[in-house]
Amino acid sequence: MLLSCFMRHYRLQESVDNDQWRHILFKSTEFVFDCNHENDHGDPEGPNVSAAEKHKRSFLQSFSKVYAFSSDFKKPVPVDATATGTWKRTVHSKLQAPILTHWWTVGVASSFVFDYYLILFHACQTIVNVCPSVSATSAIASDLFSMMLNQETFLDVALIRGFHKSYLNSHFDWMQSCQDLASAQGFQSHNIAVRHCFMQ
Repeated sequence: MLLSCFMRHYRLQESVDNDQWRHILFKSTEFVFDCNHENDHGDPEGPNVSAAEKHKRSFLQSFSKVYAFSSDFKKPVPVDATATGTWKRTVHSKLQAPILTHWWTVGVASSFVFDYYLILFHACQTIVNVCPSVSATSAIASDLFSMMLNQETFLDVALIRGFHKSYLNSHFDWMQSCQDLASAQGFQSHNIAVRHCFMQ
């Protein structure tokens, strides 16, 4: 299920034009940075509530629920995605396709999704609001929104992120930086058995 969440995020960013995707992320970052999640947003089913206000209140309640998942959520300052080069190492950078057989990509995806969970959650709602409901982009965003609203998904993301940072990353770093015998980075098949013992 977790890999499905990462793949949906990857498919979502690929289904939207780059400039439009970065603009949505910029607006979502602004929302997360400015939002006071502790405010009482009112009852979505209250009397004389317009449809637009009802949907807004419903989203704000969902956002408050997700915000309560962790005290470690980042609220980064919005970065202008139109300025060349300023989006690297921010939410505007593109997520590489997470492939289960390439664990490095899964670790990168888990860190990215954890760091920008609130922004991506808001971006999903934005896409659902602006895209036709019959479009594939809207369907992906709606599915991802539902998955991210589930606390188990967040806990799985946090678990995989922690596993990678505390266990796998040091071994991957060594594999990519060691030049023993081969004088070339990454060619360490002769050391795999020893590294496997270290990992055990």
